[in-house]
Amino acid sequence: MSVEIEDRKWLKLLQDYDKHCIRIQQATTVDIHETANQKLLRVREKEKSYSEWFEYYFPNYAKVKCAWFHLELADMLVKNKCIRLLAELFRSAGKSVHVCMGIPLYLYLVKKDLFFMLLIGKNDTKAKKLLSGLQAQLQYNNRLKNDYGDKYQSGNWAEGDFQTTDGVRFMSLGFEQDPRGVREEGNRPDYIVCDDVDTKKSINNDRIMRESVDFIVEDIWGCFDSDDNSTERFVYANNNFHKNSITNRLHEYFVEVKKNGAKKKRTKFEILKVCAVKDIVNFEPEWPEKTSSEYWRLWFFFG
Repeated sequence: MSVEIEDRKWLKLLQDYDKHCIRIQQATTVDIHETANQKLLRVREKEKSYSEWFEYYFPNYAKVKCAWFHLELADMLVKNKCIRLLAELFRSAGKSVHVCMGIPLYLYLVKKDLFFMLLIGKNDTKAKKLLSGLQAQLQYNNRLKNDYGDKYQSGNWAEGDFQTTDGVRFMSLGFEQDPRGVREEGNRPDYIVCDDVDTKKSINNDRIMRESVDFIVEDIWGCFDSDDNSTERFVYANNNFHKNSITNRLHEYFVEVKKNGAKKKRTKFEILKVCAVKDIVNFEPEWPEKTSSEYWRLWFFFG
């Protein structure tokens, strides 16, 4: 019975993907009368700002303006070629969209500074679903194709691996899947993201939580190249919901590394922690363009 349930879930995922691709095509209209010079000037202007770029190329997601912390995430990842970034963002903060799709595509298409992305989800299916978002944009986003050309070449998100026409690779794994094959490749990842892998199920099992942190620090970080000049961008995105969680343990690890002189090392350790509101008195939201203080006040008191 469990196999049948999994098959139905996978079938629905494939059907949802097809619908998602159609929505991308319909939303990303282009001006067919635009001259080559007008196009060049427009693209250059959009590329100056991550938020402007994201809001133009991804209208399906950019229903409202980007939040200040989305720009902060992009700024830290663009400016630092060797970084470990802990993004402790509240639920519905749009962290997955930006760290799993927007920012890596900006690094790839605009900055020409991403060549192998490894995306790690809670399990294999969720990881592939996140990867599908990237492939869908490269295949069906008319605005990206109009300005940057057809980039998708081979492979499939359903297999957890695809490549672009210029040799950039995008790959996914479920959390705690053995990344040995990635480490043995001639070209190693230069952008790794762990998205929403924390779980309440094992929160009281100290061994499992400790081993999960070790898996990140040893196995996942071990996927990077050991070359002195290698690019090593790592992002862990999750809300910090419990003191025993993977997220909170990583937070403590990052604090300890920063305190013990990480500034002297090549790798930069950063923590970006953002709650939904600035305080629980006025409930002023950190992303007011998306959610009002009244909404958060009601949510706080009534759930």
